Amino acid sequence: MRIQCPNCSRLLNAPDSLAGRTVKCPGCGSQMQVPAVEPAPAISVLPAEGDRKVCPSCHETILEAAVKCRHCGHRLDAGPRLSGRQGAAILSDYRRGMGTLGRLLVALDLLFLLAGKVRALALDPRGEP
Repeated sequence: MRIQCPNCSRLLNAPDSLAGRTVKCPGCGSQMQVPAVEPAPAISVLPAEGDRKVCPSCHETILEAAVKCRHCGHRLDAGPRLSGRQGAAILSDYRRGMGTLGRLLVALDLLFLLAGKVRALALDPRGEP
């Protein structure tokens, strides 16, 4: 720390280990006391209790600003949650649509398989019509 001699106003560099002790000024020889070191204010790196919320999936306490739970990995920014009826209706529509799509894909597969067999039967063993 830097201190100033009260007698000659000379600036001195004093190590923190001399805090609270009396030292001799090298310039004028007068005695002076090195001021005590004030402890640094404690800085909290943890958010305040009001900055927390409960994860809707695992019910653990997490930061208010969190977008993903650190305990279970639940995404908190996934949008509004649907009620049971809304979710069931969407799932039913999805399944119904996928059922139709699935049947269409199976029909197309069978059509292409049949077309391949017909073509193979129409060709002679050398690969010519």
